[in-house]
Amino acid sequence: LPLRLYAHYIGEWLFLQMLRVPVTRFVFLPYSVDVIYNGGVLPASYEVGVVFSGMTFCIGLLLLCVLLVWASLTLLGCFPDPGYQFVLCFGAVVSLDPFLVLLVDLMRGNMDGDAFKLWNKYEED
Repeated sequence: LPLRLYAHYIGEWLFLQMLRVPVTRFVFLPYSVDVIYNGGVLPASYEVGVVFSGMTFCIGLLLLCVLLVWASLTLLGCFPDPGYQFVLCFGAVVSLDPFLVLLVDLMRGNMDGDAFKLWNKYEED
């Protein structure tokens, strides 16, 4: 599901915007998103926040979907079956988010990606 992938990186971009960190490149690709910024000048705590903001945004989006299902069931008494299937599938991929990010980073050969960001940060410090 590219929705999970895009939501993950939008969460990171929002976190970087909140910190007023200049993002030099933010490009959606079919298999990933390039979020390029100068992480070398950021403290390690900010990098931890960047890594966790993607997962947190996905979890928040999942909770919003679950809230929509609950509200529909409470107010209308029903919810369409494809909606249930979507929320179920989205929940499954959100729970696998760290592993999927690792898989995409490994397939791209991106050793500066999310899966390796903290390792690289602590190695340079």
